[in-house]
Amino acid sequence: MDYDDRRRLARIVTETCAAISRRLNVFVTGRSQVGGRAAWKIPRIQNVLDHEFLHFPDRKWLESYRISKDMFEQLTRDLHSLQRQVARLRNPVPVKTIVAMLHKRIGKGLDYREIGDKFGMGASTACMKVNEAMKLLVSSKMHIISKLQRGIDFQRIINGFQRKWNFPQCLGAIDGTHIPIKAPLIHHSDYYNRKSFHSVILQGVCDSQCYFTDVFAGWPGRAHDSRVFGRSRIGKMITEGTLIPDDSNLARVIDNHIIEPFLIGDPAYPLSKHVMKNYPGSNLTPEKEHFNYRLSRARIQIERAFGRLKGRWRCLLKTLDCDLDKVVLHATTACILHNSCEERKERYLEEWNRLGEDEIGDLPRPDLLNDDDADDNANIIRNALARYLYN
Repeated sequence: MDYDDRRRLARIVTETCAAISRRLNVFVTGRSQVGGRAAWKIPRIQNVLDHEFLHFPDRKWLESYRISKDMFEQLTRDLHSLQRQVARLRNPVPVKTIVAMLHKRIGKGLDYREIGDKFGMGASTACMKVNEAMKLLVSSKMHIISKLQRGIDFQRIINGFQRKWNFPQCLGAIDGTHIPIKAPLIHHSDYYNRKSFHSVILQGVCDSQCYFTDVFAGWPGRAHDSRVFGRSRIGKMITEGTLIPDDSNLARVIDNHIIEPFLIGDPAYPLSKHVMKNYPGSNLTPEKEHFNYRLSRARIQIERAFGRLKGRWRCLLKTLDCDLDKVVLHATTACILHNSCEERKERYLEEWNRLGEDEIGDLPRPDLLNDDDADDNANIIRNALARYLYN
């Protein structure tokens, strides 16, 4: 190789190295203020959340994050313990960004790659931060969706159904809904429901204002409502007779019978003195038909509660591609956020009641249970209520 060839080769090597260096500079951030070491990451759009918070009109913000700006700020304060210290290579993710990512996940059902792209981080980081937020929210606010188990506000709930629906001694309306999931690797057929998709069941009890007072999630979608009820904590308390404390003074004499508070459900639930449901069959007496009408009118609250829950928190309408314990975490978090919104009278947009192309609606009613196994006392109580409501 002569002198000119060596010069040409050196020039090619130099230009190639320069090109590579320029490419690498695209992926190198400035040096950290702590330690002086370089942090490597893909540069992304910064301050997106601050821009949207300042410039989005209230309705556009509501459409994007499902809650008002005031509630967003309150939730950021409630989850302040998510804040981490400054690391050697990167600044920590701000709490307000974590709250925003949480609402993109629960409210819009976005996957973690989309969330990470929007807020300037990788999908794995977005997933980790959202899961941390959900776990903290559930651990710190579980009490707002477990009032029945804790024996709180019984009289207020009973008064609410009496005042709004003129239905006495009602402690809540109970029902179940289905959360779409990706088919599990193990026992996937157990999760394949009647409408031909895989799901887990979310059982809920609500009061007259559509607040959830008890939730139980995670059972396979093929399971019957009565089976889920029997395995839930609230179902076991009713079976064991521990739901209503002996010293509660909540019992009431109706038509010469002592009637304790009870839940109302659809015909899929077992009839007992603490669970009332419609009379089965046709050609009923006017008294029984009137009872069915009054009970169904009060029970519609749980249908409305599930409708508003899924309407605002769209992840419950999309197929959740995560482990089953994370599905339960998503559903429980959504119920907590639902109660917070209902308590604050947060605005609900009617357009949220419509399904999107990638969303799945709820299921038809499961098989009905007859009343053959109901104890005589349960039928006596239902008949007394029917006479009271008809007169």
